[in-house]
Amino acid sequence: MLYRVINQNGYDTISPDNPTYWPTHPNRLPDVLDFFITSGLRGIHSLSQVLNDLSSDHRPVLLTTSLDPILELPPPILTPGYTDRNYFAQSLDSVIDLRVPLKTPEELDEAVQEFTLAVQRTARTSSQPPTPKYNTQSINLPQHIRLLITHKRRARSKWQRTRYPSDRQHYEQLAHELRSELSSFWSDTYNSYIISLSTHDRSLWDSTKRLLRSHPTPSPLRHPDNSWVRSDEDKAQLFANHLRSIFQPSPESDPIHSHQVQEYLDSPLPLTFPPSPFSPSEVTYAIQHLPRKKSPGYDHITGEILRHLPRRAILFLTYLYNAILRTTYFPLLWKFAHIKMIPKPNKLHTEPSAYRPISLLPIFSKLFEKLFLKRLVPIFESQNIIPSNQFGFRPFHSTIHQCLHIVDIISSSLEQKQYCGAAFLDVEQAFDRVWHPGLLYKLKKILPSTYYLILQSYLKDRYSVVCQKDKLSGYIRINASVPQGSVLGPLLYFIYTADIPTHPSTHMATFADDICILTSNPEPSLVSHNLQQHLNNLQKWCKKWRIVINQSKSIHITFSL
Repeated sequence: MLYRVINQNGYDTISPDNPTYWPTHPNRLPDVLDFFITSGLRGIHSLSQVLNDLSSDHRPVLLTTSLDPILELPPPILTPGYTDRNYFAQSLDSVIDLRVPLKTPEELDEAVQEFTLAVQRTARTSSQPPTPKYNTQSINLPQHIRLLITHKRRARSKWQRTRYPSDRQHYEQLAHELRSELSSFWSDTYNSYIISLSTHDRSLWDSTKRLLRSHPTPSPLRHPDNSWVRSDEDKAQLFANHLRSIFQPSPESDPIHSHQVQEYLDSPLPLTFPPSPFSPSEVTYAIQHLPRKKSPGYDHITGEILRHLPRRAILFLTYLYNAILRTTYFPLLWKFAHIKMIPKPNKLHTEPSAYRPISLLPIFSKLFEKLFLKRLVPIFESQNIIPSNQFGFRPFHSTIHQCLHIVDIISSSLEQKQYCGAAFLDVEQAFDRVWHPGLLYKLKKILPSTYYLILQSYLKDRYSVVCQKDKLSGYIRINASVPQGSVLGPLLYFIYTADIPTHPSTHMATFADDICILTSNPEPSLVSHNLQQHLNNLQKWCKKWRIVINQSKSIHITFSL
């Protein structure tokens, strides 16, 4: 095996006793590390990486060392310490001007930017540095164990000084007795801790969650040419290139239908009544019910900061939201997202596809979506748009309810001595490849003109960047998908798939993008026939709306006695 040592500045570390390269056995790696520690490099920071490239008959290990530890910057926070809420409210109240005109998209974008900057500056100036926290928790060992530790240390010191066999035997006896006492002490402490856990204060749940939490081992990424990704900048850009290829609509398979959709979108809109404006009380109520522990977007403004907005800021924010209803324009700054890549469990993390993107949007955008959602839901419910077989992201519906529904159908079939055929389908990258013209086509048929134009502006010109620690990638233009991390995203996907075909001889159960088709009959040939008919209709529908079924994750099962 070949070892090479490189310091933080990129230069090889060479010493008179050890060359730059060590052709040695893998078991000698601790000896190599000991060389650096015993050579006076105290406090050294090292990073080791095994390179699995098939470049030779050796497996090289890249060892990066530095005299100074490589410090990772903490995540940026607007209010890292104590925040003076009264000073924050008074300062923000003094800089907000309610006489700002909001008649054009340009004025709305400028007002959003100025308001965001005002909140950021005020929150930053009203926060004091955090008080350093010291670890005051100490292990309270019993007195007899403390005395035993003292005797063992004295015996070890005497043996190292005299080197008599009798002194060594006495030291080993004390060390064995100390290990036995410590083992009993830790066992009793752990048993007492287990007995003290309870479900009332969530201590049992928190402890179980902490024990079962898996920490995936970080793996290096590879470029398309199988070379390793060396820096955070390259890693962020590799993720960005991967997501840029994902946030695209599926290939066009029915050009005639695509042309009809575009013609309908270009047709004029009918006149409708303007929507009712938002009130400051609505905005205040929505702010008070925002989750406090959600990660902020690029502006670092959290729900906790919004909870302390003064009355004047609430009025200005309401003024901005009503301007969106009036101009049917969604501000550009609220369509910009930061994406964090989270590794998927049980995946080989050398490929970008083994990571799940988590999109972080500005909280002002999410707040408007919550208010706008209350305007949209009654319209969809009055027209019975969302099918009853959809159990995802709906109140009083969950995966447990849908599973019970499916099990009940299968059990009823078996009780009647019938065959039950089931097709479990998975939509490939369902939320990421929603065809925007097709979604707008369906929204235009349902919504009033004002709401449709707002959603049209909401889906247009969306951008994202990938964050890898403190490094950012280039801009990613979102040409498809419903906005990830948004409040309206699930509802828009349900509208896009609301007209999924059904069959009179089958049952359908859906949860978000997962589809289950069930059919029962005493004759197995009729079960297969009915199921195949439904799948054929579903195939035509997917081809029409540019939806792809993942065949590798789809399965057919026949339940019988």
